[in-house]
Amino acid sequence: MEPIRTVLAAVDLTPRSDRVLEVVRRVAPGADVVRRIVHVVGDLETQFSVYGGGEALPDLQNRIEREARGQLLELKQRHFGATEGVEVEVRTGPVWSEIVAAALHDRADLVFLGAHFADQPRDKLEGNVGIKVCRFSPCPVVVVPTAAS
Repeated sequence: MEPIRTVLAAVDLTPRSDRVLEVVRRVAPGADVVRRIVHVVGDLETQFSVYGGGEALPDLQNRIEREARGQLLELKQRHFGATEGVEVEVRTGPVWSEIVAAALHDRADLVFLGAHFADQPRDKLEGNVGIKVCRFSPCPVVVVPTAAS
């Protein structure tokens, strides 16, 4: 079995993100492991054909992505400090396909996700993100339960 060299932690910036990163830190602690923390932001232009807000849609998209990057950097600092080989990335698009694309791009050995079992209305209509990532991922997926067992 090949050693783990690259792991992808897909986080949703909710409190369950901390649990995912705790597990990543335990499972892949080595200095030679590249850890990428990824958050996916929906593409507002494809989600909203009509938008009546006061902020231009591209400006709103940029602000959301900037804020997400700031939150990812806070998560990185809280869980990994100044550890080398920990990167953050904000991607834009459909969540499950962007996670799979990131895993392909990074040649990830493992993908970590937080479990949330169709608690969003969209999940009930389109299917759970975790199920789609498990189905299409190029590597094994670790679905992290919300609370420690």
